Amino acid sequence: NYLAANSYYSYINTNDFIEQVFGKKENKNSTGAQKRNSGICSAFGPDFSIVMGALNALAGFQITNALGGELSFRKLVSHYINGEGEDYILSEIAFNNLITTLLNYEERTIINFDNIRHSGYKDLLVLEFSAYDTKYENTVGSGALYFQIGKGAVGYSDQWNFERQNGGRPQDGEIKTWIGSLMPGTPFWVLYGIYPPIQYRPTH
Repeated sequence: NYLAANSYYSYINTNDFIEQVFGKKENKNSTGAQKRNSGICSAFGPDFSIVMGALNALAGFQITNALGGELSFRKLVSHYINGEGEDYILSEIAFNNLITTLLNYEERTIINFDNIRHSGYKDLLVLEFSAYDTKYENTVGSGALYFQIGKGAVGYSDQWNFERQNGGRPQDGEIKTWIGSLMPGTPFWVLYGIYPPIQYRPTH
């Protein structure tokens, strides 16, 4: 369970653990994000199958999934490790696919318009949602949709990170998040369309 995992995490040295799982591969020619991560990222190589396999084995959950395209777990992890915190901008197609899935999810209501509120910025309204239990649970988790009256959904934001949440995330999600936090990387924003400045965006 999460408490056991958290206790184990506090007991071990994180860097040593990463090296034991992924192996430490020195690369004197590495530059940029790889160099700043002290060679640990170079152990991942161009193929992130090692990362996916280790996450799956450690968590006991299927982290990878059939979801492809811009919101694939592989691409988002790559951006987390090598993107240096730069914004990750979605295409209209990726955004529309996400909206369609959330609106048509039959198990529960994900986009509850009773929870829409003013974002605090200009004429933008915001609606926060949780994508857990959907095919987007490992890539979106929780996010925010932005609306303008008369135009419908016009934007999206999600802070992509491996930080613990106090409530709002299922226990298995917290365990997967803890395992992901063992990877070196920089949190970033996934964005689309019209969205407010960072100080007005919900964080998840």
